[in-house]
Amino acid sequence: MLGWLAYNIKRALGIEVADDAEILLGKQEVEKAIRELNEYQEKIRLIQKWME
Repeated sequence: MLGWLAYNIKRALGIEVADDAEILLGKQEVEKAIRELNEYQEKIRLIQKWME
C-alpha cells in the first residue's frame, strides 16, 4: 500500500506523468489512501481498547 501511495504522490505532483488526467487521478488516489489510513488508525485504537 505504501508503494502505491508513493507512486500516486509522485503522479499527483507530475513527477511520474505529465498528463493532466493522470495528475488528477493521482490526487484522487492519494486522498483515498489517506482516508483508508485514517480508518485503519481508528480500528487499531478500538482493537487496543478491547485488548486492555
